[in-house]
Amino acid sequence: YFGVCPPTQIRDIVRRSNYCFSGIQDKGQYAKLENFPTKVYEAMAVGIPVIMSRFAYPERINREVEFALLIDPADAHALEDAMEKMQDASFRELLGQNGRKLVEERFSWQQDEKRLYRLYCALSEGLGHAGEN
Repeated sequence: YFGVCPPTQIRDIVRRSNYCFSGIQDKGQYAKLENFPTKVYEAMAVGIPVIMSRFAYPERINREVEFALLIDPADAHALEDAMEKMQDASFRELLGQNGRKLVEERFSWQQDEKRLYRLYCALSEGLGHAGEN
């Protein structure tokens, strides 16, 4: 545990990790929305594999590209098993590379910009403003 850290130190701290654990209980936004906790994105961005809670959205993304081990965070044995699997350096490397690729190709600001632009265009067309600047 590092305590409160300035944002400029986060990337270096995360890079020194073998893996990231995000054990969110089935309450609140993460179980229902299509997003991950910020620390999961931060880990993925620097190629660190993730152990995280099994919810619908992470399961769907992980089926497309395996970047994490998904568990029930209330199940201590599942966490122990996942931590044991993360002892394999080549497995960690594979998950980390996959996570980094997901961030670059799907979860970057550049990708969000493209998605928002398409959404705004579609909304504009629906309002009869297609082609207006």
